[in-house]
Amino acid sequence: MNYLLCRTFGEFMSQPAVVMGLVLLSIGIACAVLAKRIATFVCKTEDISPDNKVFVATKIVGLVLILVGFMSISIGVILSF
Repeated sequence: MNYLLCRTFGEFMSQPAVVMGLVLLSIGIACAVLAKRIATFVCKTEDISPDNKVFVATKIVGLVLILVGFMSISIGVILSF
């Protein structure tokens, strides 16, 4: 099957921008989902409040990585035209 102007799925997924975007997306999702566990490990307390600095910083880093990952994939799509 052809994707995005006669390129196969394998050719599209092997572009460096797409691979980097997928890696950043996966790391960002992991940071965002595991932020409470990371904050619990760093602060060494069981109850983490939503305004904990480590918790908020981990969430922000995860969301920024997700945004950069999406931007990298979109750049890969644009460059494939």
